[in-house]
Amino acid sequence: MSTSQKFKADAHIHARREMEFKLQKDLSDINRHKNLALTAEWEHKTDKIITKQVVKGRLESMRTAYRANLEQRRGKLAALLANEDRLYELEFNEKQETPEQVRQAMFERLQTLKGEREEERQALVQRKLDQRFKMSNDALRKEDSKFYVMGTQVEREKQLIDKRRQIE
Repeated sequence: MSTSQKFKADAHIHARREMEFKLQKDLSDINRHKNLALTAEWEHKTDKIITKQVVKGRLESMRTAYRANLEQRRGKLAALLANEDRLYELEFNEKQETPEQVRQAMFERLQTLKGEREEERQALVQRKLDQRFKMSNDALRKEDSKFYVMGTQVEREKQLIDKRRQIE
C-alpha cells in the first residue's frame, strides 16, 4: 500500500470517525433536548398540580372559615332567640291575670254599667217629669201647640218654594 492510499484510508477512517462523532453529538443533543422537553413537561405538570392543590387548600380554608362564621352567627341567633323567648314568657306571665284580678275587673265593669244605667234612668225620669209638667199646664200646652203649628207652616212654605223652583 502506498502512502497516499494509506492517508486516504486514514482520511476515510478519520472522516468516518468525525461523522460518527457528529452523529453521536447530534444523538446526544436530541436526547438532551428530549430530556429537557420531558423535564419542562414534568415541571409544567407539577406546577399545575401544585397550583391546583394551593387553590383547593385556599377554597377549603375559605369554606372552613365560612362554616365557622356561619356556626358563630347561628349561635348568636340561637342565643338571641332564647333570650327573646325568655322575655316573651316573662311578659306573658306578667300580663296574665289572676282569678282575683279577673273578679276585680268584672266588679269594676259591673259598677260602671250600673252607674250608666242609673244615669239613663234618671234622665228618662226627668224627661217624663218635664213632659207631665207641660201636659198638666194649659198655658204651656197651648204655646207648645202654637209653636208646633208655626214650625209646620214654615216647613210647608219651604217645600212649596222648592217645588216652584223645580217647576221653573
